[in-house]
Amino acid sequence: QAVLAYNALAGQLDEMGVRLSIDDFGTGHSSLHYLQQFHVDYLKIDRSFIGRIGTESLSEHIVDNVIDLGRRLGLSLVAEGVETEHQAAYLRGKGVQYLQGFLFARPMPLRQFCRKLTTAERYTPAVERATQALNADVFAQPGLSRDDAAELVAIVARLRKDAGDFADPRPQPEA
Repeated sequence: QAVLAYNALAGQLDEMGVRLSIDDFGTGHSSLHYLQQFHVDYLKIDRSFIGRIGTESLSEHIVDNVIDLGRRLGLSLVAEGVETEHQAAYLRGKGVQYLQGFLFARPMPLRQFCRKLTTAERYTPAVERATQALNADVFAQPGLSRDDAAELVAIVARLRKDAGDFADPRPQPEA
């Protein structure tokens, strides 16, 4: 019954444009069972696998299989904990759409994040990194006001208009 309630809510959220992800995929409670039961849009590959890219072939095989699974299920992929250019290049080469981690930015307060987005020059690494950082859990920050949320939404809309290649890579339904 809880699964039915979740799926009904997920459908309503989807209609509003809210996208859902399975965080830390491949560890702990993030199991394949969730992919069967719940509607999700993104798989976030756990940092414990990403951190071993280039040092351990087993982890690279696991990452490759998660990427393949995500593709077969039509899900977008987010790699957590990207810290080196080697990891970023490996993941981009495998077609991972979103990268997040210290390579791009350290955690920062929302207002500072918004300032970085609005002052960065178009098509620079700063814009790319800030746009990818949108996958960070900024909305999970306690005390996020409606004004802050509205400001962030406006900035994202401007970025998507100015830099279409950073927009949602999933096919959009025909009007």
